[in-house]
Order: sequence, then C-alpha cells, then structure tokens
Amino acid sequence: MTLPSVTVDSVWTSSLVRVVDAPALPQLWRVRHDTYPFWRLNLPEVHQLAPAHFSEFGHGWQVLERTLNKQLTDEKWRALHGYKRAFNNGNNGYGGPGEPLADWINGYYLTASNPKQEALVCGGAILAGYVDGLNLVVDTLDASGPVPLSKDLKPWQWFTAVNIDEDTQHNGVIRRFLNGEEAYILLLADRRRYPKVTIPLSKVSKLDMSKPLPSPYEWP
Repeated sequence: MTLPSVTVDSVWTSSLVRVVDAPALPQLWRVRHDTYPFWRLNLPEVHQLAPAHFSEFGHGWQVLERTLNKQLTDEKWRALHGYKRAFNNGNNGYGGPGEPLADWINGYYLTASNPKQEALVCGGAILAGYVDGLNLVVDTLDASGPVPLSKDLKPWQWFTAVNIDEDTQHNGVIRRFLNGEEAYILLLADRRRYPKVTIPLSKVSKLDMSKPLPSPYEWP
C-alpha cells in the first residue's frame, strides 16, 4: 500500500511505522486505545476534543484531505464524510438530512453550504501540544484560518481513522475504519471560536521521542 508523503520532516517506512527525522520535533503524545472491558465493539474509536464543536469543512480543507487519501476513489472519500460516519454526523455530512452540501471533490452542489467536521481524534492518533492542568492543549489545524500546503502538513495534524474490536482473549483489535480501507482525517478545530482545544491527559500517553512513532494499529 502506498502511504501519503505529505511532510518535509517525516518519512514512512511501512504502513505500520512512522519515522520522523530532523528538524527536531516537539514532544508528542499518543491517544490511548480502549482497553477491556470494551464498551464499543467494531465501532469508530473516536474521542471528542473539548469544547465539543464542528468546523466548516470547505474547499481548501477538502482538497488537502483528498491529497492525503490518494488510496481512495473520489466516491469513497465522499463516503468517509457521510452523515452516518463519525466525523460528520447528522446534518453535517453527505447523503443525509443536511443536504445539499458542497462536495468540492466530486463537483456536487458547489453553491450550497459546506459540510462540517467534528473536532475529534481516533485512538492511536499522534498529537502535539502542551500540558495545562489535567489536559493536553492540542495543536490542531485551524479551520478558521488559511489552509496549509500539503508539504507543510505535520504528522500530528492528521490521523488514521480506526474502529476498535476485541479477540477471544479480550485483546484489542484495531481495524481500518472505512470497510477495510485505510483512511486519513485532518485534525481540524475552529481556533477563532476556541483558541484552546483539549483532550484529558488520562486519554493520552507521552511518547519516547528517541523511538519511531508507533503505528495507529498497535494496541494498546
């Protein structure tokens, strides 16, 4: 499988390991996967950021994320942002009660309102940020600001969409989110409305920066 090469400060060695080179990275964190007893099985392993909110997912952001997902067809990329999916639930996603919504990748309803994407991450996501009390203030892309070039996208500004399941020994099984196909989601938040977007420290682990970044499919 060919993975996206979108950054100047990271390289990919396989579908399971991210190795990051110079320049020096900030301290990074990893979102913990669910552990036994599992409260959701074969469902999206999403963790909401605070404050809970949706950001406008317009032309530039759609094009940037589509660049990440070269392994998907245009229609499968659209399905990733459907109204029953975790990232654009209800009125905010394609194919549901909020239509018509502008789909700049497929050229549908371009004069309509844009879909909206929720500020959340999946288990296994790599994050940057700083500690503030009992929370990590997350370095997100600012949906209210300019869209970066794909070459400037940092490895903590997007994540792999995953589902969580378990085997017969109650070990976690991390599955690809989109019916077995790998999919990548931009980590978007509306920083104009919410300058500080956080996740509880209890949901993340501080990474050893001397080691390769772990795969999103490693459990826990």
